[in-house]
Amino acid sequence: MFTSGMAEYLRVPFMYSTLLVAVPTGVKFFSWVGTLWQGKLEFPTPMLFVLGGIAVFLIGGLSGPPNGTVATDLHLQDTYWIVGHFHATMFGGFVFPFFAAFYYWFPKATGRKMNETLGKLHFWLMLPAFWVQSLGQMRVGLLGMRRRIYTYDPALGIDTTQLFITIAGFVIFISVLIFVYNLFRSLKHGQVATGNVWKSRSPEWQLPSPVPAHNYDRPFHVVGEPYDYGAVPATQYVDLSPGPISSEATGAMPSGVVPAAAGK
Repeated sequence: MFTSGMAEYLRVPFMYSTLLVAVPTGVKFFSWVGTLWQGKLEFPTPMLFVLGGIAVFLIGGLSGPPNGTVATDLHLQDTYWIVGHFHATMFGGFVFPFFAAFYYWFPKATGRKMNETLGKLHFWLMLPAFWVQSLGQMRVGLLGMRRRIYTYDPALGIDTTQLFITIAGFVIFISVLIFVYNLFRSLKHGQVATGNVWKSRSPEWQLPSPVPAHNYDRPFHVVGEPYDYGAVPATQYVDLSPGPISSEATGAMPSGVVPAAAGK
């Protein structure tokens, strides 16, 4: 917007409104870090992609404010810096979380678990290759590489970086091919995963996999605390057993208790 020829007095309001995007983004990061803090973490493939997504999205977030201030955007606009920033935002905000969700929910949907070795190979190829690609794009953008062109001036001295960016792109492509192979292989030959393969306490993982047609035959009871992951001895979070539903589970007031509003 700052390079579109708008009136100069409009630039500052646009700048402030753009920078305000950082506020909800910062709240998200504090929420994610607060959720992980002092947690008893394990690192199967879904968790690796979650953590990778957070790290990549952080770079996307940190490279965003220079695009939102007038003085820096006038130089960065339409360069490969924007391409690197966009890739970090999209991969961190969508691609890595997509793979995390796919690996996580695949056992629940199919009753089979995707191969962990192939899943981790997918991750450890994609993450470093992405760093090389995205940071390389930002670097050549700072050196003057423009967007939307198929060639560039050799005098920029970016040939080697461009070569690494291209190689990294092919490595990411290979990692996705590994994912596709793992997907179709696991549909027929994956480890049978009828139980709680992630040791989750959430209600859906207390059901068989794949889930029954009607999910829950009756309402379940939440009987535990949300922050008891890894507690010793293990605690129960949900109760799926048949029986009368308590007033705590339904939200109904116990007999003899008068709501506060009614007593006023």
